Amino acid sequence: MVGVPIKIESATVEQASAAQKVHVYPFIANAMESTGALKLGPNTRQDRQEAGKSILNMYKQLSTFRGLLDGPITDGMILGPLSSTSMLPSWTGGILRFDANLTQPTKPFCNWFLSSGQMSSIEIGDPIPSPISNSNKGPLDESTPVLAGVEDIVKDVKSYLLHESSVLLIGGPGAGKSSVSLLIGHQLRSDHLFHSIYISCQKMSANEERIATIRDTLEQSFLQAALSARLGGRALVILDDVDKLCLVETELVVGGDNARSKQMSEMIASVIRRHSALGSGVVVLATAQRKESLHNVIIGNHVFRETLPLDVSNKMCRREILEIVIQQGTATEDDREQREEVSASRPETADGT
Repeated sequence: MVGVPIKIESATVEQASAAQKVHVYPFIANAMESTGALKLGPNTRQDRQEAGKSILNMYKQLSTFRGLLDGPITDGMILGPLSSTSMLPSWTGGILRFDANLTQPTKPFCNWFLSSGQMSSIEIGDPIPSPISNSNKGPLDESTPVLAGVEDIVKDVKSYLLHESSVLLIGGPGAGKSSVSLLIGHQLRSDHLFHSIYISCQKMSANEERIATIRDTLEQSFLQAALSARLGGRALVILDDVDKLCLVETELVVGGDNARSKQMSEMIASVIRRHSALGSGVVVLATAQRKESLHNVIIGNHVFRETLPLDVSNKMCRREILEIVIQQGTATEDDREQREEVSASRPETADGT
């Protein structure tokens, strides 16, 4: 199954047919800078009114969004950016909200009314970041990593995961555990239609997040995986550097750290056992430096059915790694030389000087 199931419910009762006043909040093109936001002149009130009229006209003319404001108007409707418009050149889209005195906070359902003819006016609010921006991309949203010398371990891990056996991948610092896990996540998603989720345990440990916050994050991720595994689908949850949260108890540390590690290990083991049982379609790939670095709760309860070492120290692996590094370096040099040749072949007046 591709994607996740979508539940469609019937709409709530339409609002009163009185004239409605709506607010439109433009999106900032970049969350870090507001250069792409809708700019208003010194006469702010008049300019906002003119911008509201322009937005109403833009989404009525023949375009991709033809008639968007002629049908049902919903509180929270997203107005997507237009490919080209002369009315508002800096328009990057926005979100539509009803006037505050027309909303009913006691009703958690969406408010809507039919036909834009009931809109008395459109007021432009302050620019806000887009809720559909790509600022929350994870490692699995990036390009597939290029690795060498790990074909055998990748094949073994994928074989166990395809047979619904959770795997613990162990290796020393810098061995490439994170890169291998991301590569496996990419391959299972593209070749076998897995829904892959990546969780960085090291990041949560470095931020010193509370146990309740970590529990909520894991529950949300595993529930998303379980939803994707319904109706014959499959899902993979990657717990990178799980030993950062489930540290082994030591005699030299007394009190808080050992108690936190035990509580964290019991919580993670409970979540994994509950959501990745045999036949659930959800499997877990975890990475750690050593099996002995994990808490006894994780090892003793056999949370991971298979433990595989990541070893690239043999001669053949080093040779493959060296070959791909040389190939990448040669390709970079060839591209640089090609750009220099093209630049040298251009006339002196090519840049307008």
